[in-house]
Amino acid sequence: MTEVQHRRRLGPSRSALRWAVAVAAIAAVVVPPTGRAQGASAEDPMDRTFRFIEQTADATEVLNRGNVAEALPLFEALAATYPDLDEDGYVALAVGDCLVALERDDEARLAYEAALASHPDLDKRVESRLTNLALAGNVTDALLAKLRQAVQAGDDRSAGAAWQLAWALEKRSRALLDEAVDAFRLTATDEEAFEPLIQAAKHHANAVEGLVGDLDTLINRIEDMWPSARMRTTLDDLCAQKKAMIGGIEKVRAGWTVRLRGGEQRELQIQHGQGDCDLQVTVDGKPIGLTPAQGASLKLHLDRISAILLETKNEENPTAELHN
Repeated sequence: MTEVQHRRRLGPSRSALRWAVAVAAIAAVVVPPTGRAQGASAEDPMDRTFRFIEQTADATEVLNRGNVAEALPLFEALAATYPDLDEDGYVALAVGDCLVALERDDEARLAYEAALASHPDLDKRVESRLTNLALAGNVTDALLAKLRQAVQAGDDRSAGAAWQLAWALEKRSRALLDEAVDAFRLTATDEEAFEPLIQAAKHHANAVEGLVGDLDTLINRIEDMWPSARMRTTLDDLCAQKKAMIGGIEKVRAGWTVRLRGGEQRELQIQHGQGDCDLQVTVDGKPIGLTPAQGASLKLHLDRISAILLETKNEENPTAELHN
């Protein structure tokens, strides 16, 4: 299976993500440096500074509307025309971030390296972004070792490094599960193997393949959250984007009836409405609380069920054969 197949995109498009920037961060750049960059215009320094502020605000507004492709050339022009006024590196980083949102990762890497060259004080922020770019590809042993070392350092980057390490380990575990599926299927083709072992191998191959699908969903969520978190997209925005992504699914509803010893029954109902980000779970009509792990597991499987329903929309006979 190719890396592209591994990264089936279940989340929102990167180009739909926004980056809301505080006006104060822009307005902080009000005093031009004493020197003038080579090629700078001869206009009044204060006029030039406020022109930079206005154009930066305009570019940010375009980006806030989700028009990443339109915002990119605006930030590139600012970086080329006013490099001396971009004191905090906001514009330099914005160029790279727009390129990431447009999935132009190689160009984004060069943009981040250029931002670091002109703003050495951005080393930690640039390093984090470059690590995220590396995590979007294959996870190497060297990358894992680097992240483990960063976590163990116990400095102000440890929390971010721990998130990146968890992301890397999740992707590595997905590759290992792929290998496990192949090994189980190979066992099932062994004509000399014990028949119950062959059947068990088939069952495990199918079950582990289901886990791979779950991990795909989780990994895609992380890779969609990376630019959204950096672009200040809120959790409510992510929920709304997800609802738009599963267009056509108005409501998810599922139910189970369990017969207890002695003949008593319990009925569990789960609903997930179009405007909700949380599950509504009841037992015999009474709401119950779930642990965070239980809620995450149920949401994940409801997402998988919704995906299966959407996959049937172009099929003449949307039926599926179940294999144990």
